[in-house]
Amino acid sequence: MRQARNRRNYGFTLVEMITVVAVFGLILTLLGLEFVSVVDHTLHTRASTDAESQARIIMSKVETHLRTAYFDYTDFPSATATPAVASPLPASSATPAAFVTFYRVTPGSMATTPPTCAPSSPLKGALCPPFDLVTIQINPLIPGELDEIVTQLPSGVVEPTIVLGTNVSNFGVTPVSSNRYDLSLTVTEPSTHCSGDACSFTLNDIVYVGGQD
Repeated sequence: MRQARNRRNYGFTLVEMITVVAVFGLILTLLGLEFVSVVDHTLHTRASTDAESQARIIMSKVETHLRTAYFDYTDFPSATATPAVASPLPASSATPAAFVTFYRVTPGSMATTPPTCAPSSPLKGALCPPFDLVTIQINPLIPGELDEIVTQLPSGVVEPTIVLGTNVSNFGVTPVSSNRYDLSLTVTEPSTHCSGDACSFTLNDIVYVGGQD
């Protein structure tokens, strides 16, 4: 009777304790790996979403500004170039350029009646609002920063640079015709949870400018 009572008071053996600890450790390891995988996937998805969102916002800004492009007949009556050019020559090109330049009527200049064109202008007697020369390009001194540079004409005064977006790894403009421009924009969002420590999203679009057919 005493021997049976003593057997019931025995605890776990050392082997049983080691087995329980090993199984419990394995379960915790598997749970930890799954947690790390979920967090990594979440951060990767967030970086990819941020890159796409930024690309769409920046592309929208570029398109909005390009749609204001037009011939500057008034300050440069001899100019017959396209209203926006993506290369030094006003010609169509199959190769995208890393910048685009165009003329636009100075914002707010039509709030009051502008002066009439000079007698030497083909549009003499017509209203001649002031024009700006606009350039959109990636800042060569600040990688990834897409800037808009506005030069007042004919004074040549350069206005403060407008930052259209950051983390832009590629910007290309292809002039297909006198008024159609194919745009390409890539935003690369830094993230250690993406391939090469960055997530990229490329957006392509078409914009028609200048009100030309």
